Amino acid sequence: MTNKLLYALFLVAVVLGPSFSQSLGAERDEQEQKFGNVVIDTSTEAGRNMAEIATRQESALKGTDTQVRVSTRTRATNSYRAGVYLQGLMETAQIAGGSAGSSIGEAARAMNQSMSGMAASEEKMRSRNFFAKLLFGPDREAVSETEQNLVQAQERLMALEGSVAQIGDGQVREMAEEQLKYLKQEIEGLETQVRREKQSRGILEFLFGS
Repeated sequence: MTNKLLYALFLVAVVLGPSFSQSLGAERDEQEQKFGNVVIDTSTEAGRNMAEIATRQESALKGTDTQVRVSTRTRATNSYRAGVYLQGLMETAQIAGGSAGSSIGEAARAMNQSMSGMAASEEKMRSRNFFAKLLFGPDREAVSETEQNLVQAQERLMALEGSVAQIGDGQVREMAEEQLKYLKQEIEGLETQVRREKQSRGILEFLFGS
């Protein structure tokens, strides 16, 4: 009798085991959302707020956010994408709270001023007419303005980095660090673009050494 009972329980486990595991997995997936390399635990209020931030950022980057109306060309700029991550970082700072959250918010708002000028100068730099660039080279004024804004942005990135490291909540800190990482990547991408533009020369510049 005991052997039959054990055998029956074994069969039940074989039949229900996979579906039970899938159910647990699905429930776990529902409580998690990814942002880059960060897994957000949405079972907490802070996690749910961060998941909403991540979703808004994704929508803004894809151009599907109805509150952020930008052209495809604008979405292609480093400064626009950096602005999206900076906005997300400011919102994450509100979740962090405390002195760290206040410091991040202050540094992010200061950086946002640099970002506004940088977005305008980058757009101007990238929108240079093809034939004008071919003949006369890049828009030197726009390149110079972008470079100056980048210097300010780098200084403020250092302040942000120090403040993010002070966040007490581990999950919130990971989220902020990931946003900061993407923000830095976009700034570095724009720096690369500026270096290319500075090295570029138009035909007339090359011929007459201007």
